[in-house]
Amino acid sequence: MTRDLVLLGDLLAATKDAHSPRALLQSIATVLGSRWPLTRIELRSAGLVAERAGTEWRLIETREVSATAPERASSPVELASSSRSPVEPAISPSSPVELAISPSVELAAEFSRALGHVITSVLRHCEVVHRVAQLSRRAHTENRDLRADLQRLGAGPEIIARSTAMRGAMSRATLVARHTSNVLLLGESGTGKEVVAREIHRLSARSHRALVQVNCGAIPAGLFESELFGHERGAFTGADRKHVGAFERAHRGTLFLDEVGELSAAAQVKLLRVLQERQIHRVGGEAPIDVDVRLIAATNRSLAGMVEEGTFREDLYYRLDVFAIQLPPLRERKGDLGPLAAELVSQLAIKLGVAKPAIPRGVLARLEAHDWPGNVRELMNVLETALILGDGKALELPEELARRSRRKPPGSDFKAAVRMTIENALQTTRGKIYGKGGAAELLGLKPGTLQSKMVKLGIQRAAFT
Repeated sequence: MTRDLVLLGDLLAATKDAHSPRALLQSIATVLGSRWPLTRIELRSAGLVAERAGTEWRLIETREVSATAPERASSPVELASSSRSPVEPAISPSSPVELAISPSVELAAEFSRALGHVITSVLRHCEVVHRVAQLSRRAHTENRDLRADLQRLGAGPEIIARSTAMRGAMSRATLVARHTSNVLLLGESGTGKEVVAREIHRLSARSHRALVQVNCGAIPAGLFESELFGHERGAFTGADRKHVGAFERAHRGTLFLDEVGELSAAAQVKLLRVLQERQIHRVGGEAPIDVDVRLIAATNRSLAGMVEEGTFREDLYYRLDVFAIQLPPLRERKGDLGPLAAELVSQLAIKLGVAKPAIPRGVLARLEAHDWPGNVRELMNVLETALILGDGKALELPEELARRSRRKPPGSDFKAAVRMTIENALQTTRGKIYGKGGAAELLGLKPGTLQSKMVKLGIQRAAFT
């Protein structure tokens, strides 16, 4: 019996990590084959079968019978019957299991039952694990198909692009999405740079990977490296665990750096090095880590103007400005405000849990009369306030909106004059800014300074080419 217990122990040790019927058979065959000259061991629909020198071994299930039954009925063990649930154990835990062998082989009955229980238990475990693996693969496939279906649906209602200016911006976004080039999104605050960044990622070949967003203006100077590159445990006071930075989380995906113009000079140097070497070093780490990210940067400032002023590195600027997209302010998106307001009202009604009211023509006229210096973000805030004031029954615009629309902002006449001057120069040069005969030369400005003013005023060079 000691020998038998050793065999049971060996079987348990060999099969404890088996997660599939094939692995289980290989483990059992290895153990049994080391003791007897097995020619084949295989898993059939009827159960576990091992053959040696003309003697067939078969696991059989001994079913429970009444006390009056003179004999016990037996039948082959089934691993998964078509009448059972796929994950239902094929053998009842209360049913004794025996190993039926040729009478020429002498094994104690106790050992036979114990061996049967061991193999049956492992078979049941393998069946469950195998089924879980099947369900996992199916879920992965369905998830992949769902992502593909969502891609085929197009941009959807989140991006309204009926105006010429917005259609041009989205056309460029769609064009660059299929490539891995770095993208620089330019535009005033609230023009939808984050939404466009998500759309570029959604349309790209990296859409099944992560899109990691980082607001550069919200990162304290001392934590820049930790946030973007990560840190090892114990790298500094308070680092009680390892932290994976944004670049690692975005590996093989997309990294969106918002407000990139707010980076300090030191942070610019570190970011440039990573973009050049495509490697990061965690704070406190020694080995470099390769990273493969598609970078989308955004700013409401003129990086070209900052380069002229010496506040932004020129080499970093050219790393970021591979493909620039200028997003128009809401005041220049003629034809977009009505559909955009309707879409925002639908989303906000769901958020507030109120009925979606229609937008009366009078309300729409007042919305179109406003200059929207805060762009889409300001429009969303006004509509949310209007829904709350109307209690979900109507849109009731706040009175302060009318006052802001009637009141000219400080310096508006001066801004209008500057806008007209720049637009006239661009009209004369057909959109040319740099070099001899360019708009910058006509106005006596540095090209970077002119571009900075154009961004602040929402003037797009493409409108004059």
